[in-house]
Amino acid sequence: QDPLPFYQWMAMAVSGGGWISAYDTFPTNFALADGTSLPNDGVFTSFQGSVPSLMSGSSDEWDRASKLLIDAIPRIEGTIITVRHVLEVLNQENANVIFMDQGSNVQDGFVYDSPRKVNCDKMSSGKAIRIALSHMHGAVDEGFYPLDVEKDDPHGYNHHAEAAKLFLDDWRNQCR
Repeated sequence: QDPLPFYQWMAMAVSGGGWISAYDTFPTNFALADGTSLPNDGVFTSFQGSVPSLMSGSSDEWDRASKLLIDAIPRIEGTIITVRHVLEVLNQENANVIFMDQGSNVQDGFVYDSPRKVNCDKMSSGKAIRIALSHMHGAVDEGFYPLDVEKDDPHGYNHHAEAAKLFLDDWRNQCR
């Protein structure tokens, strides 16, 4: 397991706290004021349930959450240890971490009503959208993948970044 996500949390603690997002999470309705002040009085908050796509906290809270994270590792079932698994343990144990409902702050996948037609109403809520690699196959199957599917990439994995950019361009052009 790559320890990088764990180091990121500790870096947030020593750098003064704040917001962090996953590489596949993009701001959509994130007001400037949201970036300059922390919600929930700085208490460590995960904005997509146990999915570590968008999180915030004060320096002290990132320090506390880092310790909770390390302490929770032995309680994870199985051999694969990820930040998501740690957050699931902390959520189940009510570890004084705020877990926002999935979908209320972070949209998931390509939010289209039909091919290349963005659902602007759904995109008007929440702070961000997460377009994970895991969303590509389903988007191809459902006809919502914004690119032509190529023979050498039948599930859209190799063009993940290009597809995410195209969706975000569609959203800006249709909804903003």
